[in-house]
Amino acid sequence: MKIVTLKSILWFCIIFLLVLSFPIQVELSSPLPSLFPYVGIAFVLILTLLFEARKRRGLLRWNTKTPMNLMVTIYFILVFFHTSWQTLFGFISLENAISVIVIYVFPMVFLVYFAQVAADQEIRTVLIAMAWVGLAVGLYFAYDNYVKIVLGQVDDYTQKAMNYSSVRMGDTFEAADFARISGGGVGLAFSNNTQFQRRGFL
Repeated sequence: MKIVTLKSILWFCIIFLLVLSFPIQVELSSPLPSLFPYVGIAFVLILTLLFEARKRRGLLRWNTKTPMNLMVTIYFILVFFHTSWQTLFGFISLENAISVIVIYVFPMVFLVYFAQVAADQEIRTVLIAMAWVGLAVGLYFAYDNYVKIVLGQVDDYTQKAMNYSSVRMGDTFEAADFARISGGGVGLAFSNNTQFQRRGFL
């Protein structure tokens, strides 16, 4: 099997993992599945560095003379600079600093890789995966809305997702939109239940 084909398969899986990241987090009650796509990206980078000499040079070469690369470089510097001094002076915890890096730096790997070294086959694979994922998400939301609006029911996953969001959001959860856990098109009367039974959802 060619390396580019193997990487294309990995990219297909990565796109699906990106989309399924939140549902997997809900099922496992852990934020760690959000890192699964980046494990796949790490394998892609390793394959590139080990087996593709020409692309390896492109991956390691970063020319800040181009406007896009310069903007990305400035972005990285600002994120790391502000995160570092805020962590150093105790304005944010180390855990929050790591979250900042994961949320604001890791996704830039996509831009760097596809701007520098991605093959046409990899780009086509990603576009195909996005099309399939979009179709799957659309079908799910059509089914989900049918169940809630027509049947007036709320499935277990939706309840679990709201519970998980409650835990993750903490005190900011009061601003959440509860339309996703309403049946029959009418919001459930959670607000009168002692802050949703302390986020246990009745």
